[in-house]
Amino acid sequence: ILSLGLPPGTILHDRELSERYGTSRTPVRDAVQQLAKEGLVHVAPQFATFVTPFDPVAVRQAHFLRINLETPLIQRLCTRDAPDLTPARRLIARQRLALEGDDFLGFLELDDAFHHALFELEDMGGIWMLIQGRKAQLDRLRYLLAIEHGQVFHPIEQHSAILDAIETQDAHAATEVLQAHVSGSL
Repeated sequence: ILSLGLPPGTILHDRELSERYGTSRTPVRDAVQQLAKEGLVHVAPQFATFVTPFDPVAVRQAHFLRINLETPLIQRLCTRDAPDLTPARRLIARQRLALEGDDFLGFLELDDAFHHALFELEDMGGIWMLIQGRKAQLDRLRYLLAIEHGQVFHPIEQHSAILDAIETQDAHAATEVLQAHVSGSL
C-alpha cells in the first residue's frame, strides 16, 4: 500500500491475502485491522475492504505532528555537549546505498530510522513511535515523491546538515533545516 503496488480503490480479500502470504486468515484480519487504524484501508463490514484514497487531512495532521514534536527535540539536542551522532551518520550512509540500488522503500525506512535515532538520543523513542503511528498517509505521499527524479537527494543532504548543526550547537540552523526537510515531504 505504501509503495502504491496496491493503489487506492483496490479491493482486498482475506482469502487471497492469506494465500499470498502463506498464513491463516486470523493474522491477515489482524493486519487489516491495523491498516484500518492507520487509515490505509477502509473495512466495509459484510461487503469488502478497500485501499483508501489519499487523505489530505491526515497528511496535514502528520506534518503538524512532526514539526511540533521534532523541532523542540532538535533544539534540545543542540544544547547537549557532544551527543553521539555516529548511529545517525551510519543511517545516512545506508540511505546513500539504498538510493544507489533504487530501493526507494528501503530509503524511506532508513529516513524514519534516522529520525527515530534522534529521538533515542533524548530517550524519547516512544515519541517517534507515536508519530510513526500517525503518518501512514504522509508516507504514501513521500514514496510518490521519492520515485520522482531528484526528490530523494535533498533528504540525505538535509540529514547531514541537521547533524552538523547539532554538533556545532546551532539550534537556529538545525531548526531551519529540519522544518524544510519535514515540509519537503509534502
